[in-house]
Amino acid sequence: MSAEVRRIKTRNLQTRVEAVASSSKEMAAFAPADFVAIDLSNSVEAAYSEQWGKVTRHPDGDWDWPQIRENNRRSIDSQMFAIKSGDRLSALMLVTVHENFVKVAFLEGDPRPDCPLKGFRATLALDIAARYGQGMGKREIRLEPVNQELRDLYITGYGFEEITPARGQPYLKRDL
Repeated sequence: MSAEVRRIKTRNLQTRVEAVASSSKEMAAFAPADFVAIDLSNSVEAAYSEQWGKVTRHPDGDWDWPQIRENNRRSIDSQMFAIKSGDRLSALMLVTVHENFVKVAFLEGDPRPDCPLKGFRATLALDIAARYGQGMGKREIRLEPVNQELRDLYITGYGFEEITPARGQPYLKRDL
């Protein structure tokens, strides 16, 4: 690994730690339950299999998180986050870094209806992603919602605007 790649990885990790710490501190007062945001680790993958593998998941989600983790393991431009409430896995998210923005590439909440963070997972995930993007010096956060309900939620509830480029897929963006 070159010195430049090591420097970038170190900066990305430090920015990630700072984003999670500041988000956790600020959002704790609003959360319906205690939570912690951590890296997607082997123990999180085990919780994912044990907890989410036994229930029916939304057809617009149901992503293969171990494969997503494997595909992004060596990328210096990808950060994976897990949100837990106690021993319960509440959400998983992949954020990718681009020239002028960060993108929430994947976000999935606990499919069980009694999740203690239900109704707060997207808020927390977007806050972490926004703080990470700000720390990386990016100007906006982007995402591509997987259905109309989420599109409407992100626009009306979180202040995103829809962008339809001349080429490529429509996406949502919000300034940081």
